[in-house]
Amino acid sequence: MLTLSRPGVSDDPVVLVTGFGPFPGVPDNPTALLARTVHGARVAGCRVVSEVLDVTFAGVRAAVPALLERHRPVAALHLGVAVRADRVRVETHAWNVARATRPDVAGHQAVGEALTAGAGRAARSDVDAAGLVAALQSAGHAARTSDDPGRYVCNATYWHSLNAAVDVPTLFVHVPQLDDAAWRALDLERVALIAVQWLAKAAATRNGPHESSAAVG
Repeated sequence: MLTLSRPGVSDDPVVLVTGFGPFPGVPDNPTALLARTVHGARVAGCRVVSEVLDVTFAGVRAAVPALLERHRPVAALHLGVAVRADRVRVETHAWNVARATRPDVAGHQAVGEALTAGAGRAARSDVDAAGLVAALQSAGHAARTSDDPGRYVCNATYWHSLNAAVDVPTLFVHVPQLDDAAWRALDLERVALIAVQWLAKAAATRNGPHESSAAVG
């Protein structure tokens, strides 16, 4: 199990966690609740700081680099909902294209334009996504890796994060859309905290160890 404390603001290294607000077809986005639930948790010597993003291409282009600059996290976890998914998906790539069958909440309809003109086709996280999937599976969660986060605002968030903080361990995790709010809050919280712990360990490998205050079992 994960044993957590939720202290006030401290000098602990920060893991940034983001979720999303509602968007067309998803009036109640579980990742907003999930981000708020884990905010302030202390995991593997790090403190979780959470933010809920508006589902707009222009908004995440500005907000993601600004949040990375403000919080200076040692790692970043972005959470999104995959409406048709039946398991957790740990995304390995972000793609330099915006395309969707629905507009974002500001009314912008992406039709295949580049997220960053002149940049490469894709960005890949260097975090061990397969290792995180194995950790989630060992804790009883159905999970897999994916190289296709879609081309909507989830993908845009991941793209801007990977490009804004190239030395920060970063992952995007898609969670299923679930009907039972109570189960969703409890079970997906554990998924998020396992991912936070995985990223904190990746950061410690790069930057030196943090005192652990959480365990998975």
